[in-house]
Amino acid sequence: MPGIASDEDLGRLAEAGGLDAEVLYLRLMVAHHEGGVAMAQAALDLVGDQDVRRLAQAIVSSQTAELAVLNDMLDAREAGSAGR
Repeated sequence: MPGIASDEDLGRLAEAGGLDAEVLYLRLMVAHHEGGVAMAQAALDLVGDQDVRRLAQAIVSSQTAELAVLNDMLDAREAGSAGR
């Protein structure tokens, strides 16, 4: 399933520390949210039920907004790690 962290990903996250852990966590969350948007968009494209469509649209909207925040946080941390 798109966006689901693998056991390997979670193991790397458990072993990471500090800024490296933050960057990895944010990258995993970006992938997770992108997967959620793709699944919800598929529902919008394929489903006629209005309750499902409303939920799918709410997911697309909220996950897209959260992606903007996550990417801003990631950009800030990656800029900080460039100076290390």
